Amino acid sequence: MAVQDGILLATGLHVHRVLTELVSKMREMKMDKTELGALKAIVLFNPDAKNVSCSTEIEQLREKVYGTLEEYSRTKYPDEPGRFAKLLLRLPALRSIG
Repeated sequence: MAVQDGILLATGLHVHRVLTELVSKMREMKMDKTELGALKAIVLFNPDAKNVSCSTEIEQLREKVYGTLEEYSRTKYPDEPGRFAKLLLRLPALRSIG
């Protein structure tokens, strides 16, 4: 993909490259739909978003999702103790593509 054909993110990375890397990592770790949904919720529940009037409640929701995802990954994948951390490492890429 030529530079002019890609969408340049604020970070200077192209959407195509970010998506390709993200999908590759997700496939590599065999991320399931529940984990992906939780990561999307964490990105969505952003207490720092513009015009948010109830940031405390949003932060509490986000914290619940973090806790639930940690428990889920620990119980569903007991042989992968670092799985939760690996999931969290996918958040910056998800946030960058919106």
